[in-house]
Amino acid sequence: MKKDLISERLEQIICIYTNCRKIEPDIDLLAKPISLPPHDMAALFLDIEKEFGIDLNKLVPDLAIFTPSLIAKKIGVLSENRI
Repeated sequence: MKKDLISERLEQIICIYTNCRKIEPDIDLLAKPISLPPHDMAALFLDIEKEFGIDLNKLVPDLAIFTPSLIAKKIGVLSENRI
């Protein structure tokens, strides 16, 4: 899957949890000013798992911070490995 398509779809999913507020690609979703609550973050990752058909056990442990750009990059790598 192409990175721009992943980023676009990821942005749409994140929008659900941030009330469609524009999020910078390098902002940590768990830090201020966003600070998604733990239950929202869990739901977000479940939606990502469902949308992209990836294993959260392979996505989450490799992320030190949870920025849209790093999440999209890791989704791209995991998607390529599935093919």
